[in-house]
Amino acid sequence: MFDYCSQEFDNNFLLHCFSECNNMQNDYLLDEFSSVLFDFTKVYKKRVYEFISGYLTCMQLSRLFIDYIADLDIEVSSNKVLDSLEEGELKLDKIIRSRICKPFKNETVNLLGFGLASGEYEIKLANYILSQQYCKHIKIFGYDPFVQTDNNQINYITLADFNKKQIPKFDIILSRWSLHHVQACERWMPLLSLVNHVNLNAHIFIVEEGPFLLNDISNNRRITLLFQVLEDAFVNYILFPRWCCSNNYYIEYLSENDIERIESNLSFEYAKNSISLPGNEGTQIINYYNTR
Repeated sequence: MFDYCSQEFDNNFLLHCFSECNNMQNDYLLDEFSSVLFDFTKVYKKRVYEFISGYLTCMQLSRLFIDYIADLDIEVSSNKVLDSLEEGELKLDKIIRSRICKPFKNETVNLLGFGLASGEYEIKLANYILSQQYCKHIKIFGYDPFVQTDNNQINYITLADFNKKQIPKFDIILSRWSLHHVQACERWMPLLSLVNHVNLNAHIFIVEEGPFLLNDISNNRRITLLFQVLEDAFVNYILFPRWCCSNNYYIEYLSENDIERIESNLSFEYAKNSISLPGNEGTQIINYYNTR
């Protein structure tokens, strides 16, 4: 990676960095994103410089990019974008399945998706667990204040339900690429309340991207983060345009201190396993296993 301060700031420099940073394996998403990306960096060269220099936040850059995309009125296939992401999803699914590898003690397993949107993955995982005869029944719960669908397979819950003690303890909790889209003032109380409401031998999976394992604020790290933020915004705009263009959209990646905050507030003893997603070292899968 180049040292930003010693290079002329132009698109050739960004193209070089992008080729080193990007982890997209499918040509469709890569082509569509890179086309918009480099036009954006030409128009907003000064703002991109401010972000790399640390004067612009992830949220500020992301909002600028989303507004730019909306004005372009681009036509990108959401189905093809999902196809592009499938390889990473399969790798993640393989890791999660490798952790859930034996029968549960209870006949009925309660699975919670935190920020699950449509809950497609949670349903897929539930069907897998049933097929392996790890339990007899599964109830799927969902906590997502912003994106919900009419799906009778998912029991969407609110904190009001939780406070009324109407929710059973969970055996599996999944938070997949969702925490960095929740503002800090709304992130920790719901998450910690739910993750501490678990049965013995419960699995908690937190899947996040960003600099939360490295407190590296160098220009090189900010360039990597630049592409990460803009790719995140681009994909979410294509898949969830109404949410991205609303006031509910938010992005700020977790820091190392945020991970420490989660762990210091867990009310049970746990074993921890953390692994990078193969082919995308910027994404980490953290698995907490309730041992008592």
